[in-house]
Amino acid sequence: MRMIRILAVLIAMSSVAAAQGGTQQTSKISPGAEKKQAAPAAKGSADGNQAVITIENLCPARQPKPTPCRTVITKDDFEGLISVIGANLPPARRVQVANRYAEMLTFADQAQKAGLDKTPEFQEEMEQQRRQLREETRLRRLQSLALAYDRHLRAKYGKVPDAEVEKYYNENKAAYEEVTLKRVYVRRVRAQGDKKPALDEAATKALAEKIRERAAAGEDLDKLQQEATAAVTPEAAKMPAAPTSMGARRRGALPPDQEAQIFNLSAGQVSPVFEELPGFFIYKVESKRVVPLEELKTQLVRQLEEQKVKDAIEHTLGLVKTTIDENYFKPPEPAKAPAAAPTPPAAPPAPAGGEKGAAKEAPPPATPPSPPQQATPPPGGAAPSAPPK
Repeated sequence: MRMIRILAVLIAMSSVAAAQGGTQQTSKISPGAEKKQAAPAAKGSADGNQAVITIENLCPARQPKPTPCRTVITKDDFEGLISVIGANLPPARRVQVANRYAEMLTFADQAQKAGLDKTPEFQEEMEQQRRQLREETRLRRLQSLALAYDRHLRAKYGKVPDAEVEKYYNENKAAYEEVTLKRVYVRRVRAQGDKKPALDEAATKALAEKIRERAAAGEDLDKLQQEATAAVTPEAAKMPAAPTSMGARRRGALPPDQEAQIFNLSAGQVSPVFEELPGFFIYKVESKRVVPLEELKTQLVRQLEEQKVKDAIEHTLGLVKTTIDENYFKPPEPAKAPAAAPTPPAAPPAPAGGEKGAAKEAPPPATPPSPPQQATPPPGGAAPSAPPK
């Protein structure tokens, strides 16, 4: 069974590679067999030994060689293979896996007959796979234990007593205050190029203050919103008013600098004008209440459970101390560019005073001197005689 699982991973990998390469495998199993494999077994049936794949002329491994050879894959074996790859594979995909598995068994048989399983390269590859499998098994065990501990904590703290929920609710009632709001928005319009806004900054703010006074006097906010929109953008005068209803809001759902003032209002009262970057806002409290415990109980139970589990996890992690070697885990430094070859110094400029001066000031040659040549006579003088040979 272990070998089946290893082969299953290889089959899955090869299938992905085939899909990426754009190839399509042609099924070698008849449609009837496909339907037979796809049909679920009756509950309690004892057909696990049913042959679902038969490979003629392939002798079973480590078994007496019958004549003719035949390898049979039972339903239990194939279902074990599918459980590793994916239990919900569609029928066509299961047929593809069956064909690939048969091909792999055939190739593996030929490789063993050729002695490839005895080569150093194959032995090293198998040892690498065994090491990887041991490491994967260890990590999966750790993961399973960690998940088991999480389930243990949730089972331990999964039942919060009603008295504890009620106590928490009463101690935090302020957090469950709720206001139902309507709002008027006076948009701030800025000039664009040579086009001036209908109202400047001061006039827009004055309009917002006037609308606030009218809202406090009891005028309809939908009507005030339409007037505010038309005053700032005349082209919108014939359009329907923007919605003013904001629905219910609890603490924490409004800007902090506005929330305290809004929640201090009673039903029917209007807020001061709040100025923000987009424009000016006026709120009216339609109704106000504290959400009753019956509406919050499910939420509070879940919240308290999660908090208890979180506290238990933090306590567990606090029992140990982890030290990370920063030098090991820090990212590698970027490779330095090779140093450029030094630039040879430029030849010094010829000194004034003719070639006599040049001969006097020139640095010694780096190579053996070539045979002296006849010098150019200085101005007004005779040419020197040639050196003796």
